[in-house]
Amino acid sequence: MMVTCLQPVAFPRLHVMERMARCGRVVVAGTAQLNRWHQATYHVVGHQRELPLVVPILHEGRPLSVNEARMEDWPRWRAKHLRTVIHHYRGTRFFRVAFPEYEALINDAKGPFGPWAYQTMRWSAMRLGLDVRWHQDYEICEKPVDPNDWIIAMCRGVGADSCYCGASGYHGYMKPEYLEASGIRMVVQDWKCPRYRHHCSYGFVENVSALDLIMNLGEEGGRILA
Repeated sequence: MMVTCLQPVAFPRLHVMERMARCGRVVVAGTAQLNRWHQATYHVVGHQRELPLVVPILHEGRPLSVNEARMEDWPRWRAKHLRTVIHHYRGTRFFRVAFPEYEALINDAKGPFGPWAYQTMRWSAMRLGLDVRWHQDYEICEKPVDPNDWIIAMCRGVGADSCYCGASGYHGYMKPEYLEASGIRMVVQDWKCPRYRHHCSYGFVENVSALDLIMNLGEEGGRILA
């Protein structure tokens, strides 16, 4: 059985969604250290460029895990996100279906970031018709110091013998020989986002957030991740 281990991220990019689609089983690693740019920023497509939408995180003067981090309770940032999505997506096929649910998620963005980001991941998978079984890292294993031992623990915690990982992590910090020797086979993602029907007037923008695929294709969008 193959699993993928993902940190909570707001409205994930499509390469992250492809990992969910391929495995059908996800360990959500909310005890990992927060990276504000990668996890608390999601990208939509404007009329002329890709637009980052940042979920502001309270600064506490120390490293935080994703689950420990808390969102700024500013109504202004939530209003900005909603205005941006309305402006750029109101003409898409599935706006009327998806926007009320997206709006509810944004209005609910208060308190701990990790659990909220996890909800955006689940919503994205549901809206794209993906059948995913979810596990939380803290429920299945203790977090070791070495990230490779953590991968082993998460895989074993759900009975997996294979781990589907991103290329950056595989080449960055993973020790393939060590992982393979532990009985965990590593499968490295090699996926390119295919073109799909897009509302953008100036050309196709690949691998933005799941929100873009949902607004443009709805549940049909899950097929491009297969």
